Amino acid sequence: MFFLDVQGTLISDHDKSLIHGAKELIDFLNAKNLPYVIITNNTKKLDFLEKLQQKGLAIKENAYIDPFSVLKHLLKPCKVVAFGADEFVKSLENLGFELDFVNPSAVLVASYDDFKFKDFASMIEFARREVRFIAMHETSIYKKDGRPYPGVGSIMAMLKNAID
Repeated sequence: MFFLDVQGTLISDHDKSLIHGAKELIDFLNAKNLPYVIITNNTKKLDFLEKLQQKGLAIKENAYIDPFSVLKHLLKPCKVVAFGADEFVKSLENLGFELDFVNPSAVLVASYDDFKFKDFASMIEFARREVRFIAMHETSIYKKDGRPYPGVGSIMAMLKNAID
């Protein structure tokens, strides 16, 4: 079984274009009927697989895993607090989740390059109330515009430290 990441393996981190040989690799795996799984930590678009397919990658539907597909197995639609980019929040709403910043069943955290300290304070308060937390992925750091940002894994470690 081959496990392939999307960012930096199939598409460019810089401009999201196909990396040279990516289409041929997927075509080869399909032609030889070799098992593979495409993995991404994308938490912005529910249709990311379709976007990859539109770029010419013939990825099979059952050979793709993203945080939303995992979330569907972890949590049924319910009231949640969502911390992340607007696209992430809208995707959750499209999946049937309802935003509730008072009495949520779970707190969902995704990457976002514009977190405020008020967001972290709210996360700490929910953690102290022992609301279930779900990190949409565990990336420790990511780059945007050439700058390093703390990923969800780093944020979760900070929260653990804050409540211990």
